[in-house]
Amino acid sequence: MLDVRIHDKYQIEFKTHYRFKKSEKSTAYALEIYVFASNSLDLNPGSYPKYLFYRDLQTYLRLETPKIALRHIVSGRQNPFENLAAGFQDLASDPSIPQYVDNYVNQLKMFCCVTRRAMSEHIALVSRKTKPGSIDRLVEKYLSHSRNILQQYRSLRACVSYPSSGRRSFNLYIIIDEYRSLFTEEYSYRLLNTLKKKGLANWDAHKKAILELIVEETDYRKSQGYLVAASENDSNERLVHQTQSLKKYTESVLFLKTRSRQEGKLAQQMIFGVAAGLAMIWATAVALYAQYKFGIFTMAFFLTLVGSYILKDRIKELVKEYLSNKLLRFFYDQKIKICTTARKNRIGASRESFSFVNDEGLDNDIMELRNRDEMSQLGEYSVDEQVILYRKKIEVFQTQFDQVYKDLKIKGVTDITRYSVARMTQKMGNPKRQLYITDGEDYKRISARKVHHINFIIRYSENGKSNLKRFRLVMDRGGIRRLEEVSLAS
Repeated sequence: MLDVRIHDKYQIEFKTHYRFKKSEKSTAYALEIYVFASNSLDLNPGSYPKYLFYRDLQTYLRLETPKIALRHIVSGRQNPFENLAAGFQDLASDPSIPQYVDNYVNQLKMFCCVTRRAMSEHIALVSRKTKPGSIDRLVEKYLSHSRNILQQYRSLRACVSYPSSGRRSFNLYIIIDEYRSLFTEEYSYRLLNTLKKKGLANWDAHKKAILELIVEETDYRKSQGYLVAASENDSNERLVHQTQSLKKYTESVLFLKTRSRQEGKLAQQMIFGVAAGLAMIWATAVALYAQYKFGIFTMAFFLTLVGSYILKDRIKELVKEYLSNKLLRFFYDQKIKICTTARKNRIGASRESFSFVNDEGLDNDIMELRNRDEMSQLGEYSVDEQVILYRKKIEVFQTQFDQVYKDLKIKGVTDITRYSVARMTQKMGNPKRQLYITDGEDYKRISARKVHHINFIIRYSENGKSNLKRFRLVMDRGGIRRLEEVSLAS
């Protein structure tokens, strides 16, 4: 499954979700992103080398958040709260053991992630329901389950009381307690907005019940000395900053660590060696022939020797360039080890590469999809383009993964790739234009805008199946204006 969206004014995000194949020892995925950019933007092999491309690229690999119903967060077999409580008890038994501390931290983070997703899924379920009776039951369950989850979490406070468990562990519990209260309030407001659109007859009753939960949490944070709530006459920057920081902190348990190294180094050195060897064979052969033909102490031998050594260096460079172009294209730029958050276990590998490709190097299905609009079908009259190809292959080792994450119901990984188009805007002109219109009797001048179209074609492969999608990024010098998916049938 592929999601493409605008991340911010200058970045586009490609998010690919891959599911594990439990029956296989490893699961492999592939992603290819083709970027079609006009020559006027000055993106070419000379002006846009690999290091600049990778500077514009951000990649993340994260675990899919376990999907658990809100009612099963603190009840049911092997619920997340049981794992959390076990982590608290282990820490209370001996806070000096690093493994207990690490597990305690990870369980806190994961419990927040699972709860957030459960709340989001529950609200999404409410939005899909149309029968008032079903909606009423879901709202009641949201309120009761949310209160129960908060109560159960706060019942663990005694297990990490200071100083028995250490100040750091206790402070982390307090911070997470504050964060849980804040995101419970956030999702409660989302539920209110969802219900408001339904036009229910008992809307006022639902609003009153949900606001009671929000007020309860506001009063609780006030009693604990936490950040209270958003204020109408304040920028609320501290509240937003802390909430976002805690969101990133808790979600860090899902992000996998990577360690990269250049691929093809050995092959590159072998190519250099072969080139040097061939050049030396040439120089030695010429020297021996000249010695045999002219003798050693002659001007002809001297000039031949000098000429052979001059050509030797040129031959070395030509052979090196030729073999590099022919052989190194089979290698990727980087090979990346995928590890757990603590970098203790290797659970996968990834390879990625960047290159410019010409039309002859594009597959027929890529060219066909690119030429689906009228401007592209104008042939020699259309705008010349440079084509960038970014390739990535990901492999997850199922056995190692299951050993590390055996207690979690993780069904897949999400690959996140963000690409900055800010560099493209540097060569774009003034977007403001003037046009004229007439009604037959008079005319007037109107404002118009000049935009550029950057086309993206994405091929993603999973379980032996390949899928293609095309998107058009509309932008000007001020940044991205919109993103359009181009239908395969258009």
